[in-house]
Amino acid sequence: PLGRAALPSAHEIERVLLIQSRWMGDVLLCTPSVRALRRAFPGAHLAFASEASGVDALRANPHLDELLVLEHGWNAALRVHREVRSRRFHAIVDFRSTASTARVTALSGAKLRIGWRGRGPRNLAYTHLLQRRNGEEYVARNASAREGRDAFWSTILRELPCKRVLEVGCNLGGNLHWIAQHVPPENVFGIDVNQKALAELRRSV
Repeated sequence: PLGRAALPSAHEIERVLLIQSRWMGDVLLCTPSVRALRRAFPGAHLAFASEASGVDALRANPHLDELLVLEHGWNAALRVHREVRSRRFHAIVDFRSTASTARVTALSGAKLRIGWRGRGPRNLAYTHLLQRRNGEEYVARNASAREGRDAFWSTILRELPCKRVLEVGCNLGGNLHWIAQHVPPENVFGIDVNQKALAELRRSV
């Protein structure tokens, strides 16, 4: 953490808001953090703010106590700001850290406000800033994680036989490598936004 303020003690954190406003995959990738927070603060009130599709995806999550819908437009934004501030959260984790979510965070009144370091004045919305990892670090991490997945995928594909598979967020293709052992390779597809990882994957196939 690259912060400007001391962390509050654990007993001071009784109400926590997590923010990931959009993209279904990004919302679902936040769920391990939700689970970890519930383990760390079993008695805390945990809330999650997202657009309607994200809220729908999280509706059955047993670790969340409340879901807030983020909507577009100035009137909707003002309503969200009022709702968040009225709930008196002690801590906010802004997974998205864009201008719009930084405004929600800054106006919340929370003592602890965590976000990703970016450019410009939105950094001022947070008491603690985290440095994003670059593409090379993600490639290295996924390269080391490739081994050991065969047992997992052979079990999954035995129980749920597939003829065509698309992996969203394939990175280096560690999963695709094993899936192609059980599904015809010409029917295995992957997409990813990480161009460095895709370039490495193309060189390896």
